[in-house]
Amino acid sequence: MNARICAPGDKQLYRPEPKQKPFFDAFKQYRYVWFAGGQGAGKTVAGAVKMALTALSRPGGRFLVGRWSYKELLTTAWDALKRIIPREAILGVTDSPQNMSIVLRNGAVIYGWNLSNWQNMTSLETDAWWIEEGHELPSNEAILHLTARNRGKIGPRQGWVTGTPNGFDWEYDLFVRRGLPTHTYIQVPSSANRHLPPDYVPGLQALYTPEMRARFLRAEFTHGGGLCLHPWDPDLHVIDPFPIPDHWFRYRGLDPGYSADEAACLWMAVDTEGNQFLYDEYYQQGRIVREIAQDVLRQSRGQFFEWTRYDPLSGNQRNDQTGKTQAEVLKAHGLEDLLQGDPRVEQGIVEINELLRPDPNHIHPLTGKPGSPRTFVFSNCARLQEEAGSWKRDKRGRPGDRKDHLCACWRYLVLGHPMTTHPRASRHAPEAVRQFWQSIGREATEEMPVIGAAA
Repeated sequence: MNARICAPGDKQLYRPEPKQKPFFDAFKQYRYVWFAGGQGAGKTVAGAVKMALTALSRPGGRFLVGRWSYKELLTTAWDALKRIIPREAILGVTDSPQNMSIVLRNGAVIYGWNLSNWQNMTSLETDAWWIEEGHELPSNEAILHLTARNRGKIGPRQGWVTGTPNGFDWEYDLFVRRGLPTHTYIQVPSSANRHLPPDYVPGLQALYTPEMRARFLRAEFTHGGGLCLHPWDPDLHVIDPFPIPDHWFRYRGLDPGYSADEAACLWMAVDTEGNQFLYDEYYQQGRIVREIAQDVLRQSRGQFFEWTRYDPLSGNQRNDQTGKTQAEVLKAHGLEDLLQGDPRVEQGIVEINELLRPDPNHIHPLTGKPGSPRTFVFSNCARLQEEAGSWKRDKRGRPGDRKDHLCACWRYLVLGHPMTTHPRASRHAPEAVRQFWQSIGREATEEMPVIGAAA
């Protein structure tokens, strides 16, 4: 990084921030890199410096920088490039939408492209490209087209995307979920930029909702609006795992899925104050019902459960050949505590949100401070966190019905009204004694006449 490259408005040589350096280092191993950064994290500057260094070191190369619309491209990435590249290295600049280019004295050319018009990119071959604010692209079609044209003889035939993440969209799928050996990503929160004004991040934190803070400040993979679980905040609800006390009541929510669908299971424990802890998860595809039962039992070994609520739609699906429902097969293979789950989606969302919402009068079970929610998720439940942060409503306001299997298990658990563990309950007590204390705990919450009072 010893080329004479300056950040916009800075007369000093560019030196990457500690959180930016992994972006540049990633190209030693990967061909395509996604810089997923919070607001003010320095992602545009890093992308522009990478493009400037690449073009200056590759005489005669053909490079492209694009954004979904011309206006935004001109005022962000394109403007940064023009200010970063040394003036003496530039032969000419054209800002016209029809011919957007920076021609360098070494013969390299950087083209600017309005990616909403990517279909007209019919003859251009590139040696590298950069997409600014990739989340603006509605699909991966443009990036696949660019990748196919990244076949220049000069090279390095690399590509990078910079911008704020937008949940579990095509960027997440391409750079994270699929685990491609040529693709990787880095996440950089806004707070990593030491040059931001001291009040910048705190000011936005006070203004933003939890999901906005997650996306725009922490650069987490969560959608920015329309969430079903709108109070969800990983900083508040995700906690480190701890050993669940043996006497706490435990429950399971199960979605066996359909033949080619994902199967999911969620484990919950309830303490003596009514706090709910989601402490384990199961998520597999391509497993038959018998295997699902075996998997869940194996993952539940050594634990006692009050009940397991299952998805009534898939669980009551009957096999045409055997005549048995999935629930019957699950019971036959050891899941004997099965009860049908409540199918009301909206009611489940309402009750989960109530548990997620901080209560000013409720004491946090770990910190002892007031203002605590009543439900917590162990950090090892990564898939549930992903679903909780991305479960959105569609344009008609209906909850999405894809990639929500663990959230469905969560609904069955909550609508099953799991009971608070009584302080004197014990797994070592006989079943009749345990049920007695359970019934006492239930009665204590109801209005009862004083003994001896007149009828």
